[in-house]
Amino acid sequence: MEYVQDNLIEEIDHRFGEEIGLEADYSSGVLEVAVGDRMWVINKQSPNKQIWWSSPFSGPKRFEWSSNSNPITGEDGSWMCTKEDGFELVSNLIRELDDAIEEELQDDRDTLQKFNLWKGERAS
Repeated sequence: MEYVQDNLIEEIDHRFGEEIGLEADYSSGVLEVAVGDRMWVINKQSPNKQIWWSSPFSGPKRFEWSSNSNPITGEDGSWMCTKEDGFELVSNLIRELDDAIEEELQDDRDTLQKFNLWKGERAS
């Protein structure tokens, strides 16, 4: 969980700073991350050597540590979903948070542009 928390908080700070209404709380092995009324809950299952998550976008998932190189970051090892190939915990959580933040800020084009989330109009 420390790996997940450290990587998540570092990435959130790097991408969004403190200007986005994102809240993260870690207590007793449970990490809760909220954007607006959406909540992600990530908790360790020590006896199973797994991490479980509940997401408002992708639902419940279980992750196990893989010593293989992370396909996203290239780092040694990552938490990979037990049911979906290539679904890595931290990178997918960041992607889902991006989507949630974009939805929360959809009427604020300037803020979306600042955080490179604005897709803009496609040229014909």
